Amino acid sequence: MLLDLGLPDLDGGDVISRLRKTSLVPIIAVTARDEVEEKVRVLTLGADDYVVKPFDMAELLAHQSAVAPARHSGSEVRAFGSAARTPTGAVSGARATVYTQGV
Repeated sequence: MLLDLGLPDLDGGDVISRLRKTSLVPIIAVTARDEVEEKVRVLTLGADDYVVKPFDMAELLAHQSAVAPARHSGSEVRAFGSAARTPTGAVSGARATVYTQGV
């Protein structure tokens, strides 16, 4: 999951904390904030990685590849970009998580 920390009505850190109570989905925090204290806070709350904007798509894909094996159970396919292939087909969209085994 890509999570932009600059949410209009919520603190991105709160979203990470809530997600971690029920999910192991990999979280890549995306933000313009590059302070060390903020990175440490977000990673401590449970984000798997932290990417500072602006970034190149190749950089984002490298972060996504690095994070995927860490919590990946084989039941979901994460997609970044225009489309992704799954065992049962393809998914279009900018960002998507596809659950392939009913998780």
